[in-house]
Amino acid sequence: MATVAFIGLGNMGTPMAGNLVKRGYTVIGFDLSPANLDAAVKRGVKAAASAADAAKGADAIITMLPAGKDTIAVYGKSGILEAAPKGAVLIDCSTIDVASARQAHELAIKAGMLSVDSPVSGGVGGAEAATLTLMAGGTKAAFEKAVALDASDVPARYFLGLAAEQDGNRAQAAALWRALIAAAPPDAPWIDFIRGALARVDAGAAPGDPSRGASGGQSGSASGGPTDDQVAASSKLDPEQRKAMIQGMVERLSERLHRDGSDAEGWLRLVRSYMVLGEREKALAAVLDARRALAGDPTNLRRLDDLVKGLGLEG
Repeated sequence: MATVAFIGLGNMGTPMAGNLVKRGYTVIGFDLSPANLDAAVKRGVKAAASAADAAKGADAIITMLPAGKDTIAVYGKSGILEAAPKGAVLIDCSTIDVASARQAHELAIKAGMLSVDSPVSGGVGGAEAATLTLMAGGTKAAFEKAVALDASDVPARYFLGLAAEQDGNRAQAAALWRALIAAAPPDAPWIDFIRGALARVDAGAAPGDPSRGASGGQSGSASGGPTDDQVAASSKLDPEQRKAMIQGMVERLSERLHRDGSDAEGWLRLVRSYMVLGEREKALAAVLDARRALAGDPTNLRRLDDLVKGLGLEG
């Protein structure tokens, strides 16, 4: 198993690190508090003399710190970016402000690392029971690294398949999900969800195709947003997992449309998706971007105007 550096061993960090030890990882930990470090050692964590010392040779470096300034200090001044092997994945689980999260990501990327912003929900009880919800945001390469570190990581393998589907590579998505199903215990609570995703790509339906309803009909759009089927299937997840799943798909759709704005169906789905997520300002911004992208397409501009009226986005 991989070696994980864990920096920040407080009320949340210590049980999280201890659960990684239970999973078979070698965990090297550091905390400024000797008492915290001692508590982690009792759970099987190996103590390091400093954050940089913990990062040496680590495949992944997890930070769980009180505030954004602490995360930036560890990334920028502790020496972990110099000590860690190039290509290591840095995972910040701290609940911090957006500006600090972005700054940490930029520092990691500049140093040649992979970076995942992954705040957690569930409190100390969830940390002890290993039932935390992690809302991860990162590149496809970072998820690929996660799978390489732990082939049993179901969410990472699912999202890699979803990324392949949304990139138009349905064969790769199907291969990833078939392997996931083949390795799953028959009573896995998520297996029907993965089977549904596999059935979708096997049928040749494009992700985000607005003509696909619950009946499974298909057409040739590839807009890449969450379909009605995907949203329905996500009801099997808890609310925070469901929202994180949909947000991930919506952000990928947004990125695709800003690279190629010719997909009118994609713009309509993006606006609707933002409204479902309660993000009105993003929906309004998407409308403006869509109007610029579709400026030479009067038919689809009328469809966009009709959607704006229907959603109450006028004025």
